[in-house]
Amino acid sequence: MRVIDCDVLVVGVGPGGAAAARITATAGLHTIAVDKRSEIGVPVQCAEFVPNPLMRTVHETLSRVQEVSGMLTVLPSGAAEHSAFPGLMIDRARFDQGLAELAEMAGATIWRRTQFRSWDGEIAEIQRDGESIALRPRFLLGADGPHSAVAAALGVPDQPVVFTRQYTVPLLQEYFDTDIFLSDAFPGGYAWLFPRGPVANLGLGADRRFESNLKAPLETLHRQMQERGIVGAEILGRTGGAIPVGGSAPWYMNGPCCWGMLQV
Repeated sequence: MRVIDCDVLVVGVGPGGAAAARITATAGLHTIAVDKRSEIGVPVQCAEFVPNPLMRTVHETLSRVQEVSGMLTVLPSGAAEHSAFPGLMIDRARFDQGLAELAEMAGATIWRRTQFRSWDGEIAEIQRDGESIALRPRFLLGADGPHSAVAAALGVPDQPVVFTRQYTVPLLQEYFDTDIFLSDAFPGGYAWLFPRGPVANLGLGADRRFESNLKAPLETLHRQMQERGIVGAEILGRTGGAIPVGGSAPWYMNGPCCWGMLQV
């Protein structure tokens, strides 16, 4: 098995991994980023809203769909509170792909259809197009999601997660708010209605104990939004999965500092 030396190996080319690869490559470090998917950003598992501080990145990636001006928060009692909360709805697949392109423009090498297999403290074994390749990085950064293979290899505990389920449905009127719903029907999380031009992302997340019981409250929410005349009955798309809520990624450095947690 051939061995390739590099400064940084990033596993996972979502927003965190792509942004890290871009930064390290810009700094002149030989950066290799790998992702198991054949198409970056697909499938989308996201409600696709970002707040205004990320506006520059949205424009860089050409992923803007529409502006959002406020947020409507609905409490379990039914009481509602409206507040200003400007941001953007994005095309998340395009956002991820644009970040990967920016990383490549900065000099990072991105390998798609590439699986991280193991780590022995010095060598990372990856599988690419049926070939096993050994990479010897100075830094190993895991940005491979809530069930991170890098974290498992380093003995880092799983990140806290919530489980989500989301429909894409027709939007029957112009809408410029993000709606947030709190309810005992999905404890430990919340539901949302996020507009994306002619459609809306309607979904919810809850504590992992309720993973198998998310369909019923989502269908109830869908009916309620139909009764309000906001969305149509047709379900145009479905997605869901585990979403990390810890905000950190495992990393390892070949050297005296051993390993720790890097905020991304």
